[in-house]
Amino acid sequence: MPAEPQFHAVVPDAKDLGRVLAAIAAKRLNIPVDRRLPLEQAGEAQALADVGQRRGKTILLTAP
Repeated sequence: MPAEPQFHAVVPDAKDLGRVLAAIAAKRLNIPVDRRLPLEQAGEAQALADVGQRRGKTILLTAP
């Protein structure tokens, strides 16, 4: 039986960011990734987000 999704709101400060990173590293938090695109395709990534055609986060890559 799959686990129920949980949603977390994080205030952007160093303490909360550290807790989120620790949860990801411990595999207690799963971030679904839909696709990875080069930074040059940021416009395409935004267009996909605007129309809701993604099933996870879009990661913009700054290096190959």
